[in-house]
Amino acid sequence: MIDKEIENINKLILEILSKKNLNFFLNETIQIVDDSSSSTFKSNELQNDKYFILHHSVTKGESSGVVNILNKRGLGVQWVIDRNGVVHQTLGRGKKGAHVKKIGRKAPKDLSNSTTQGVEIIAMDDSDILLKQCKSALILIKMLGYPLSNIYGHGEVSTNKGYNEGATCKAYVTKYWNTPEEQLPEVDTELSKNTTPKVDEKIPKEVQKQEPKVVNTQIDKEKVPVEKTNQNPPDETKDSSFGEKFVEKLFGNLFSENSDKFKEEITRIKKLNNY
Repeated sequence: MIDKEIENINKLILEILSKKNLNFFLNETIQIVDDSSSSTFKSNELQNDKYFILHHSVTKGESSGVVNILNKRGLGVQWVIDRNGVVHQTLGRGKKGAHVKKIGRKAPKDLSNSTTQGVEIIAMDDSDILLKQCKSALILIKMLGYPLSNIYGHGEVSTNKGYNEGATCKAYVTKYWNTPEEQLPEVDTELSKNTTPKVDEKIPKEVQKQEPKVVNTQIDKEKVPVEKTNQNPPDETKDSSFGEKFVEKLFGNLFSENSDKFKEEITRIKKLNNY
């Protein structure tokens, strides 16, 4: 009888240590809620639970709202952190999600949905992130057992995202990796200053460096001929050159007239107007 009880206790300890069920953990620092039944994403098991991705939701509201949006888009993510710092488990343990694509930039070659878990941190953008959310993310990452080297902001690895998605919490995780949980701060003015988006690598260099042209808005009345009062304004729908002239004026103020970008836009507008 005693041997059987010892065996059951050993099984329980092994299950806790292997992180099969986070509900076994008694953690006073963060709250974890199991909302995995709310996701309709059909998933297989992760092939290799190796990396962890920090996202922001581009929404406000509750965790359920984030999951509903993911459900409508046929996507899924393992975790959501709400505005109060509460962690919501939104897929079954060890399940593969669908939260990263167009892998590139600093991403390891084996990083994919099959090798990563992710967390959607509820915020409109990276500057809207609350550090108490980053604190919860750090504690969650530590509980799941990832090394710091395998933690990425979404913008670091996906070319279809801005560089700074996940930047604040990645900086928080890095800075406080070795800090005891009870000493983790929820205010850090230094981190708040370092969330400015970087220029995207895909923007042409000529566009990145070029100064915008200054449009002269002053009118020399002596040089402008007086128009007749009965002259009608040009009909935009009938003047076939209107679209081209408009684009030339718009993009001429943004790009050099000899630039490839300027020529591309003119060509595109011509096609749209069946030139």
